[in-house]
Amino acid sequence: MKHTINVILKAIVNDTDDQLLNFGTKIGKLYTNYGLPIDMALAQLDCTQEQKVSVLIGAQNWLIEHKRNSGATDKAISRQRKTNVDTMEHFISEGETGIY
Repeated sequence: MKHTINVILKAIVNDTDDQLLNFGTKIGKLYTNYGLPIDMALAQLDCTQEQKVSVLIGAQNWLIEHKRNSGATDKAISRQRKTNVDTMEHFISEGETGIY
């Protein structure tokens, strides 16, 4: 878990103008609106693993916002947050999110 936190912090610090986070939001919208797997979108990116972590953070933020905008309960949003943590740990250790 400590390694995961270090990777996330490093990714956030290096994304100074939030371009990668914004790009991640767009990928998240493609996932929720059209079913484009996040792994497939990340695989197409020509960037470092650290940059992909920033993009994934943006996508995960969108997934929570989408649930909130859809009228999801606090419990559903809490489950999404837990899923986001598990997804990030899996992505950092395995190189894929496992979200399809």
